[in-house]
Amino acid sequence: MALGLLAPNPLSNHIHVVGDGAEWIRLQSQEVFGEQRSFLIDFFHLSEYLAAASENCRPKAPKRWLKTQQNRLKRGAADLVLKVLEPNLEPEENAEDLSPVRCCHRYLRNRLDCVDYPRAIEAKLPIGCGLIESGHRHVLQARLKRPGTAWLQENADDLAQLRVIRANNLWEDFWKTAA
Repeated sequence: MALGLLAPNPLSNHIHVVGDGAEWIRLQSQEVFGEQRSFLIDFFHLSEYLAAASENCRPKAPKRWLKTQQNRLKRGAADLVLKVLEPNLEPEENAEDLSPVRCCHRYLRNRLDCVDYPRAIEAKLPIGCGLIESGHRHVLQARLKRPGTAWLQENADDLAQLRVIRANNLWEDFWKTAA
């Protein structure tokens, strides 16, 4: 599932977008926010690719290998992570589902402009979507996905907006301005 997190940076007019790397999320954020935004690959999502590759890259210590690569990404050394993956690349003729190192390498190589974790960490911005996914589950799905419910699109959109307003403690302000 592809989710994006939009977090306005209180120090500027910059929009920080975190997503799973789906091209449509990146393009949509570019269309809506233009140069005002930056796009970051969800760290956990990228770590899943690395974890799958770890078994082939360091069979005797995959967890340690994974942690090393994660630390390199957080330091801004994505090029070094790519270099470490290269000797372990599976042949192109191997099926995708049997080539976790090749898949990880391609995923990272194609998204190098979206892995500026040091900048996000320094600015105290999220590097993962966990917060928004949790909010989505507790704020939206808790109401919209009840057994036996069905929604017209426009009604679901309206209800979702009201749930977000309430979750952000803006309920009273909303009704004052609506009156």
